[in-house]
Amino acid sequence: MRLLTLAAAMACAALIGVGEANAQRNAARLGDIQITSLAIDVSPEHSEFEVIDARMDETATAAVFFGMIGAVVNSADNNIEDQQKAEPLVPTAESIDLDTLITQALTERLASRNAVPLAESADGASNTLLVEIGEWGLIRRSQRPDTTMRAFLKLNVSVLDARGRRVFGPERQHSIGQMTAELSDFTPEAFRAEMEALAVRAGQQVANTVIYR
Repeated sequence: MRLLTLAAAMACAALIGVGEANAQRNAARLGDIQITSLAIDVSPEHSEFEVIDARMDETATAAVFFGMIGAVVNSADNNIEDQQKAEPLVPTAESIDLDTLITQALTERLASRNAVPLAESADGASNTLLVEIGEWGLIRRSQRPDTTMRAFLKLNVSVLDARGRRVFGPERQHSIGQMTAELSDFTPEAFRAEMEALAVRAGQQVANTVIYR
């Protein structure tokens, strides 16, 4: 119990520190940035496909995905179990072009609203909208006894100036799919359809942060 209490305190301190750092980075509101031309850069460099099922019963995992503060618990057994559950969907996941889907949805929505002049590349653009893809895949809807799963996608959104310096963000955006079902119901075909639709919605959501800034 003492270890869990100490871990919870450490988690709280870490989250507070992250919050303060984010607040400093976002001190300049997106609406205050004078964007005369905007380049789009969707990066899959840190993209990671995951199935999060067994780990959802660990307090820390629930904290990361649902904003609760809990003790930091790591379980090698649960990690291995989730990796095994993910294996049947790995070939499908590897064939999904998330960055292209997000880029197209984001660009099309910005263009349709004439929100900002769009540049073909960062060269000559006053700013670059950087969207970094993080973890994505399937996650259990909540802790047990609920066993249903949903698709999820985590993005970090930043705005860079002409010299590549971050002037806004990273702002974390988490998107959840509309289909709620048992893991066995997420066939490769169902998973692909759900994940591709989620990527499009996520791209449109990022565009809205610029449109309504």
